[in-house]
Amino acid sequence: PDSQGVTPVLGDFGSVAVDKPVSLVFSAFSTIYLLGTPEAQLQTFRNAAAHLTLGGRFVVEAFVHNRTRFVNDQQVVATAIGESHATVQIGLLEPAEQIIRTQQITFTPAGISFMPNRLRFIYPAEMDLMAQLAGMALESRWRDWERRPFEASSVDQIAVYTKVVSAASAG
Repeated sequence: PDSQGVTPVLGDFGSVAVDKPVSLVFSAFSTIYLLGTPEAQLQTFRNAAAHLTLGGRFVVEAFVHNRTRFVNDQQVVATAIGESHATVQIGLLEPAEQIIRTQQITFTPAGISFMPNRLRFIYPAEMDLMAQLAGMALESRWRDWERRPFEASSVDQIAVYTKVVSAASAG
């Protein structure tokens, strides 16, 4: 109902600019992982903080990487099977760089289609450090939108960071 107070902005996470300070920056659906390097991810935290009012919040929704899904740093999973189609996802994990490369392959009578993906996941402690380096502090972390407690077995996280340092102080 209050959508008139929301202004969507299209741009690169790390460099997009808005003309006035905001109280909320939101990154949904693990999109922060699509930034390919820790530097680009940290720049996104810094850019979010630069646009937040003091006390404003940066909310990051993301999955929590589960290394047990990868045997020998590889994964093959059937994701759909029907009368006239089948889809499999294959993945390779590069643990030292925290990179996951996947290829979703769909087979139909009309042919085969490919959908590649590459992401760099961030462990929760690393995400907290990025926020700290950007002048923000962890306010809360939940495992879902019902605000259930985040635990070691959580597969998703909603992390809420609060801007605690003004831009002048962050220097």
